[in-house]
Amino acid sequence: MKKLIFISVLLLSLLFGCKGYKETTFDPSKLNIINTAWDEQGNETYIKYEAPSVKDGIEALPFNIKLPKTIPIETDGYKPIIIDDLENDGKKLLITFRAYSKVENPDHPIIFKIRVYNFNIFPS
Repeated sequence: MKKLIFISVLLLSLLFGCKGYKETTFDPSKLNIINTAWDEQGNETYIKYEAPSVKDGIEALPFNIKLPKTIPIETDGYKPIIIDDLENDGKKLLITFRAYSKVENPDHPIIFKIRVYNFNIFPS
């Protein structure tokens, strides 16, 4: 009887414990590098990535993001995400989501932009 209870608790723990799991480290394996910067010693200090899709970009992040479903302008949806790894360690990330207006205006394009930081941009 004790074994049955133990096995039941173990199975329930596995089922519900892994349900909301999200990787806690930045995983750029599916991202394309579009820009890098180096210091005087030749070490990469900054990397800018572009995700092939919004889904791939969100999956690479070490935290969850929920984007607004409605956008205040008429668009074709969000374009691929730009992710800036500011210290090349996956700890300071700047994420940019963009959606461009369907209305053509070459002089003043309308862009809906969301920027997400995982660090304090106004240090005290």
